[in-house]
Amino acid sequence: MRKIEFRKQITKKDCVPTSFINAMIYLFGMQEGIPNEIVQGIYLRTINDSDGTSGQEVKNLCHWLSNYSNNRNNFSVKAIYKEGDDVDFNKLKKYVKKKIPVRC
Repeated sequence: MRKIEFRKQITKKDCVPTSFINAMIYLFGMQEGIPNEIVQGIYLRTINDSDGTSGQEVKNLCHWLSNYSNNRNNFSVKAIYKEGDDVDFNKLKKYVKKKIPVRC
């Protein structure tokens, strides 16, 4: 069985950045490394003075991650915001297992 690194939330309001960081660790592992700019960008775009991360902030983060990837040759991830009936967990599981681009 594959060992997966896992980070816990630090506060009650950081579930979104923690989830994104855990996803990056799963997809890219600790060996290849996640660029520091990605880690900083995730936290900067999702931590605010409100009661948590809004859907719009998640959309903005997905857009930023995809644009960051388009401008770098050594790091590539396509982040797409899905909500409601557009979410298909069966497709997501299939794509994550194969580590191929998700088009749900």
